[in-house]
Amino acid sequence: MLESTIKPSVIQPYNLYKNTQIISEYAGVNHINPRTNFLTALNTLQRYRLKFHTAKDEIMLNFGDSKPHTKEMFAHVMTVQQLPKNWMFSNYEQKSIKEHINRGLQLLKNFDEQIWYAIHFVIGQFIFARREKLGGGSISSTIGTVWLNPSNNWNALDFADRILHEYVHQCIFIHEMVNSIFTSNTIEELAENEARVTSTILGHNRGYAKSFHSAFVAFTLMQFYLKLGIRCYVEKFSIRLETTLLELNSKRHLLTTSGQNILDDLRTAFAEFKHKYV
Repeated sequence: MLESTIKPSVIQPYNLYKNTQIISEYAGVNHINPRTNFLTALNTLQRYRLKFHTAKDEIMLNFGDSKPHTKEMFAHVMTVQQLPKNWMFSNYEQKSIKEHINRGLQLLKNFDEQIWYAIHFVIGQFIFARREKLGGGSISSTIGTVWLNPSNNWNALDFADRILHEYVHQCIFIHEMVNSIFTSNTIEELAENEARVTSTILGHNRGYAKSFHSAFVAFTLMQFYLKLGIRCYVEKFSIRLETTLLELNSKRHLLTTSGQNILDDLRTAFAEFKHKYV
C-alpha cells in the first residue's frame, strides 16, 4: 500500500495507525479488525459512547434522536449546555446531506486515497446538528466523533474541506493521547494571554493549543486546494501560517519534546512547500 504524500508526518496514516494500535493495546481490545479495535477502545476509555459500523469501514451518519443520552452527547461535542430548539435536520435535509457528503468523500479519495482510508478508519460517526455561526467541530474528549452543521448551500467541496479539517484535529488529539504534546495539562493555562498565538484559520489570537491545531489544519488544506488548482486558498493562508509558526516557535517551551518535534516537522514541510509553490 502506498503511503500518503501529504505532510507533515503527524497526519500521515502510518503514524495514525501506529498510535491507534497503542491505544487499542492499552485498552486491552484485541479483535480481528484494527479499526474495530480502536473504536471499541475509545468506547472503553471515553465517557460518551460513539456509534460505528463494525461490519464494514463505513462512517455512520448520526442525525440524532430525542433520547436524553443522545442529546447530552450531542451537546457535549458541540460545547453547549443545551441544544438549540431547531437542532435536528428534516428528513428532506438528511437525504440531501447524505448525497453531498458522499460526493465530498469521493473528492477526498481523488485527492489522496490513503488519507481517505485513514478518515474512514479513525472517524466512527458524523453527528449532524444545527448551531448558529459554526460549521462543525470535534473535541479531544470524544475522539472518533465529528460534528457537522452543513448549511443548505454546502456542496461536495465544502464537505470535503470540513471533513479533512476535522481529520487533522483527530490525528493531533490521538497523538496527544499517546505521546503528549503540551507541557500544560489544562486548556486554561494554554489560553492565558502570554500563551496566545495568531490562529492561521481565524486570523486572530487564540490559545496556544488551538492555534497549534490551526497551523496543521491550514497547511493540510493548502495542499488539498493546491492539488485542486485553487491557488487563492494557498496564497490567503501562506502569510498567516508563517506568522503562526514563528509565534508558536517563540513559545515552544509550552511543548513537550514530542510536541516540539512535530512542530519542527511542520515548519520544515511548510518551508519546502513555500519554496516550491508560493
